[in-house]
Amino acid sequence: MDVSVHLIGPFNTFLNSMMAHTELK
Repeated sequence: MDVSVHLIGPFNTFLNSMMAHTELK
């Protein structure tokens, strides 16, 4: 579970960034 959180943390930020770019388009 700990590893999952560590992987999801940075990935979630990256996903948020991608979503923001998609919304801008």
